[in-house]
Amino acid sequence: MEMQHHTNDGGFQAAVVVRRRRLGRTILLLTGAVFVSCVNDPVVEELPPVISGSAIIGTLSDSTTGGPLAYTRVRLLGPGVERLALTSAAGEFRFSSVVPATYRVTVDRAGYDSTTVEVPSGVRDTSRVRLAALRRANVPPLKPLGTGRYRIEGRLLHEDVDRDGIYSAARINGVAFSPTPIGGGTQTPAMFQRAFQYLDTLNANTIRTYSGATDELLRTAASYGVRVIVGYWVLTDADMADPVFRQNTVRSFREMVRSLRSYPAVLFWNLGNEQNLPHVNGDTPLWYDLAEELAVAAFEEEGTAFHPVCISNGGVTNIGDPAKRADDASLRYVDLWASNLYRLDLTSSFAQFRGATSKPIVLTEFGVDAFDHRIRQEFAAVQTLVDSMNWSQILSASDVCIGGTVFEYTDEWWKAGDPLSHNDGGYFTNQHPDGYSNEEWWGLIAVTPDTNADGMDEWRPRSAFRMFQRQWQ
Repeated sequence: MEMQHHTNDGGFQAAVVVRRRRLGRTILLLTGAVFVSCVNDPVVEELPPVISGSAIIGTLSDSTTGGPLAYTRVRLLGPGVERLALTSAAGEFRFSSVVPATYRVTVDRAGYDSTTVEVPSGVRDTSRVRLAALRRANVPPLKPLGTGRYRIEGRLLHEDVDRDGIYSAARINGVAFSPTPIGGGTQTPAMFQRAFQYLDTLNANTIRTYSGATDELLRTAASYGVRVIVGYWVLTDADMADPVFRQNTVRSFREMVRSLRSYPAVLFWNLGNEQNLPHVNGDTPLWYDLAEELAVAAFEEEGTAFHPVCISNGGVTNIGDPAKRADDASLRYVDLWASNLYRLDLTSSFAQFRGATSKPIVLTEFGVDAFDHRIRQEFAAVQTLVDSMNWSQILSASDVCIGGTVFEYTDEWWKAGDPLSHNDGGYFTNQHPDGYSNEEWWGLIAVTPDTNADGMDEWRPRSAFRMFQRQWQ
């Protein structure tokens, strides 16, 4: 008689075979590599003991190329058990301290079929598994040219607004959009309409959000002819190596794409916000690999009529670096780069970018604030001068830069201290004329408390507003 039991070795269960045979009056039990003789006993059936510290280790590869599948979720499934592990850069994974049972392992990554294998018997408390995942037929190795309303072709942004199949070049003239009322809280319908009326006066054609977009925002934007770079916020303190975090991120991003993809105002999906900076959590190949998987997931949801996908990067650091998986070969489904770039002179950054990638770039934040930290007074004229210089540099780099969204549309009183007071908090920087970034004073529009009892803060366009108004007409 033969019975199959399973021990788990690090996330996968190793099968242990127990045989019962009568050899005279001796019973021979085989458990792994251990032989036990039972003399002068009747026939006895013994189950193997629970093996502590048992492990399941394995490798995962692409079945077509044979290369390792790095940073891919591998799921262990068994009786009442479901665990996730993440493969290493070499495609290796491990599950530890697994209770004996029958298990199987399956692959979980956008763009690949859900391949499943049974965990084999273990040797010396360890089961070894080799998995080869098949790329889905509708996700080719190279992303095809898009057929949607907007697409990236070479280093240019093209649009086909009337959907007649004829594309023309386009440029992004826009603002980072987060018009929060003094004290916080949500906007009233009157506040919301005013925000778009001022955008219309500004001649802006694009806004950048940081965390999704509402139905009202997208419908109103379309009615004003404004495009929306829809931000997908990624937690700045999450562990990029946590397979559960990665699984949930892919799932929620799919849901966002599925819910918003049909709105005409959607321009790009923009992933994260400065995740690569040292004080955040994405200065690692794990972040850029996750961004590529999100781009593949968006393609699976949208097909060839996809919206382009960009990564929100702090400056141009890491762009083009294969060690960070931020090079073109690693990011085949990411269409362009978005960068928050704060420099008085952008020229050297554009030169660095040209040599690092064949993709275009859009500046999703640039400029300076309107407050002189040295004398504690507003200096709107200096803000206008620097913003104008930056915009001229963006236009001069049109071979790689498709435009930008200046930071930012309105002052935000909530960013440094009491949200009911206009504070001068921020951080020191050598890229501002006064050596300091005042977080609450960045608006093209100055915001002050309500004076006419209409329930809305007062808005006063600064001179930088009027400068962009002329540039974008």
